Amino acid sequence: MTDPRPRPAFRTGAGGTARPAPERLTSFEAQLPPARETTRDRPTEKPDKRPKKGKDEVVTLTVRLPRSLRKRLRSQAEAAGYTAEDATYHLIRSWLQR
Repeated sequence: MTDPRPRPAFRTGAGGTARPAPERLTSFEAQLPPARETTRDRPTEKPDKRPKKGKDEVVTLTVRLPRSLRKRLRSQAEAAGYTAEDATYHLIRSWLQR
């Protein structure tokens, strides 16, 4: 019996050439603002003493980025082999998990 190895997914580059897609976005370096650690930096809301338990709710998150930041993000993401949307998703997800 043979041992089939999984083949990497392919993405098309700017020139129309196919190249392997990166496995994960964990190698994408990001400089993010520090997470909120106290209630003092939340001027209008207080954290719940007892968090509500129940089903997870899927929400649509809209992030507005200035055009200059979008251009810089797109060029850095393409240089690393990602799309701008993938890089943005990864940055927001890693910031929210802090």
